[in-house]
Amino acid sequence: MEFIRNVLILSLNTDWAFDLRESLVRVSKVRADVAGIRSVATKYLSEKNYTAIIIEDSFGEKNINTLFRALLTSNIKKPEFVFLSFVDFDLVRKINIPDELKSEFLMYSHPMVIEDFSSIVKKKLVPMELEGNKRSFDREFVEILMKSCRKTFEKLDAFGVLRVQRPRLIKKGEELEIAIRGKVIIKSQFFNGSLLLSFPEETYLNLYEKVVGTFYEKINAQNEDFAGEMANMVYGQTKKTLEQVGVHLDMAIPVTDKTAQLPSGHPIFVIPVETDLGSFYVKLALNYF
Repeated sequence: MEFIRNVLILSLNTDWAFDLRESLVRVSKVRADVAGIRSVATKYLSEKNYTAIIIEDSFGEKNINTLFRALLTSNIKKPEFVFLSFVDFDLVRKINIPDELKSEFLMYSHPMVIEDFSSIVKKKLVPMELEGNKRSFDREFVEILMKSCRKTFEKLDAFGVLRVQRPRLIKKGEELEIAIRGKVIIKSQFFNGSLLLSFPEETYLNLYEKVVGTFYEKINAQNEDFAGEMANMVYGQTKKTLEQVGVHLDMAIPVTDKTAQLPSGHPIFVIPVETDLGSFYVKLALNYF
């Protein structure tokens, strides 16, 4: 998964290129570089993987064709999208677009308002956030969290049966019978709030006995820190996975949360987990600290 989208803009029209760059990078997942000469473009391509290349026709026929040949004959990762922005349609006919690139080529005639063109590019590059929640949850962030949960629980090797269920939203308060939660606060450009592992008492005590080897009849001061440790394991795996796709999360201190209901004014994103030790829930609570 390419969480961060790198974009290379090729144009001799520096005003247009940098205005476009400024518009694109307003999206937190987009990074953009500008090159006006072939040698600089080649250097960028050798140093970084680009999700998209945007070529404006002032870059020139020779430079454009040479660039395409270089993409075919080198170890450079091929872009998913190539946007061709043209005023001179005679030049378009002289461009040799190689089938072997297997990129999606999109052509747009100019002049076009920068914001309109930028919007077209961004819609291709960045998927929408989770539907129905007013852009509160980033879909890719949630997908990475789900994968990290599964990997963490599988490494724990405590469950004979482990099924991570379809996520859902709890819209008002907390409708689940929860005795204890492990909590880690996340502050990032993609999500601000808390990651929580929420356990009914029976599930929690069963898991504690399986992992630690000690049986308790009730949750108490001797065993409650385990909830925070579990949340920290999930957070650590999420942090590691995000770093592999270019996103850095700060170190965090896990805590135990025994609030009767989460006092969040926002919908709470819930991933139910079913196991042979009982069910529990992974949650993202927006703006809950």
